[in-house]
Amino acid sequence: MVWPWIEDGRLRVIVDRSFPLQQAAHAHAWLESGRHHGKLVLTT
Repeated sequence: MVWPWIEDGRLRVIVDRSFPLQQAAHAHAWLESGRHHGKLVLTT
């Protein structure tokens, strides 16, 4: 349902930080800290 909005630019996904998958625990701690201002991405 939201994909069309993302595709046509009506909705933007804001990425706050990107973490390697090996740092998933650190990424989770970052989320729990409340300091993020967007989405976190885990990379492989």
